[in-house]
Amino acid sequence: MKAETIIKQQARNSLADQNWGVALAAFIFPACAFFMAQTVNSFSVIVRGASVEELANAPFARPEALLFFLLLQVLAVGILFVFSPVFVGAAKLYTDIAHGRQGRLSTLFGWFSGKHQYGRAVVFSLSLAVRNVLWALLCFFPCGFFVVLLRNFSVEGSGPLQEGIRLLWYFFLVLLILLGLALWVVLTSRYFLAPYLFLYKEELSAKACVMQSIFLMKKNKGRYLRLVLSFLPWLLSCFFVIPALYVVPYFQTACALSARWMLEEAGEGIP
Repeated sequence: MKAETIIKQQARNSLADQNWGVALAAFIFPACAFFMAQTVNSFSVIVRGASVEELANAPFARPEALLFFLLLQVLAVGILFVFSPVFVGAAKLYTDIAHGRQGRLSTLFGWFSGKHQYGRAVVFSLSLAVRNVLWALLCFFPCGFFVVLLRNFSVEGSGPLQEGIRLLWYFFLVLLILLGLALWVVLTSRYFLAPYLFLYKEELSAKACVMQSIFLMKKNKGRYLRLVLSFLPWLLSCFFVIPALYVVPYFQTACALSARWMLEEAGEGIP
C-alpha cells in the first residue's frame, strides 16, 4: 500500500473520531478572516466608483479614489495579519487531530493568549507569507506580461481567423497560469514543515523554522508533492465551494500526518 493511501486512510479515521466538527471550524474561522479582507478589498472599489482597471490606467486622474483604494488595500492585508494567529491555531488543531487527540475549538485561539504568543505567531505568518508572495510574483510574472501583450496588441476584427487567434491566445494564457501554479506549489513546498516546527519548537525563531524546513524538505519534497497530486481531484472540486467543507479538513489532516512522519524520521518528532 502506498504511503499516500495510508496517510489518507489514517486522516479519515482521525476525523471520524468525533473530530469533524472542530476540523470544519478550523477551516471556517480562517476562511472568515480571509473573507473579511476580501470584502474590504471589494469595498474599496465599490465606494469610490472606480474600477481597478481605471485606477491602473490613470492612477492620478482621481487621486482621492487612488488614496482610498490604497488605504483599504493596506487595511485588508492588516486584517489578515491581525487574525493570522487563527491560521496558526488551525494548523495546531489539525495536528492534534492527526495525532489521535480530541480536537478542541479553543486551540484555534490559543495564540491570542499572550503578547509573546501572539507576536510570535504574527511574525511567523508574516515571514512565511512574504516568501510565498515573492515566489508567486516570480511564477506568475509571465502571465501578467502576457496579459499586457493581449491588451496592447489585441486582435482586431470578428472573422473566423481572428476568433481562432483570440481563442489560441486565451488558451496559452490559461496554460501559463496552470504552469505558474504548478511551479509555485513546487517552489513553496520547501516551507511545508515550517508551521509544524513552529508549533512545537518554541526555542526556534520564525526564520529558523523556515530554514530548517527548507533543509528537511530536500529529502521529502517528492513525498509531499505525491500527496498533493493524490488529492488533486479533491482539490479541483473545491472550485464548487461546497466540497471544500469536506476536502480542506481532510487535506489538512493528511498534511499534518505526513509532516509527523517526516519529522519523526528526521529525529524532530512532534510530542
